[in-house]
This record gives sequence, structure tokens and C-alpha cells, in this order.
Amino acid sequence: MIQTRHAVAVLIVTPQGIPLILDPAKKPPYWKAPGGRSSREFPGETAKKVAIREVEEEVGIQPQLSESELIVVVEEPHPTHTRSLFVGHRATLAGIKKRGDDGEIVKVFSVSEILALPNFFEPHRIGYGKILCSL
Repeated sequence: MIQTRHAVAVLIVTPQGIPLILDPAKKPPYWKAPGGRSSREFPGETAKKVAIREVEEEVGIQPQLSESELIVVVEEPHPTHTRSLFVGHRATLAGIKKRGDDGEIVKVFSVSEILALPNFFEPHRIGYGKILCSL
């Protein structure tokens, strides 16, 4: 049986702002919503489970997001994976990290700041654009 591979991102909307991450190893560096890909370490992970794991690893919001809190806004099949973009609303950013598990920089932005970022990851700008403009 072939396992579906997932690439996911989560826009976490809170009254304090929206956390984004910057991976200084990426050249050129860019800001993006937390997320990542499914891993062989976790066979059978659904897209929502990948999203929850990646948010925990990269931004650490507590308590963890639940599957019921994630709303899929984009789901696109690609030859090697399915790309899913989610939105999750939280009342607080309790437990947020300054750095992700792999050294990513975590920063909280307002919607207007995100829309003005020249180095906001273009697939996220396109995928989340309407949502950001409606907040």
C-alpha cells in the first residue's frame, strides 16, 4: 500500500497576532506559516496530524492544537504529495517558543505586517491571501 505524503502549513490566528517562522538555513531566508512534511518516523500520519506535530516542533503553542481546531483552506494534490494549508484560531499564544526545534526563528506578526513582508513565502501569500485580507 502506498502511503500518502503530506506537505502542510498552519496559519495560527490569535488576538496577539499570527506566529510565523524563519529558517535561517534557507537561502534567501523567508517567513512562512509553521508546517512541514510527513515523516517516515510517523507512518500513516494524516495531514492534520502532520500539522499538529509541526506546530508543536516549530512554535510550541500549549495546549497543542487539536484536529477539530484545524480548518483546511487549500488541499492540492501534487505528483509526490498532497499540499494542505490549514487555519487554526486560538485565544492565546501560551507556550510559544522563540526558536523552533531545528533553530527556526519564531516571531508574531499583525496581519498588516504579514501582508507587507517582502519575504513572505509566496505559496503561503497566495494560499492565505484572502483569509489574511478578511481578518
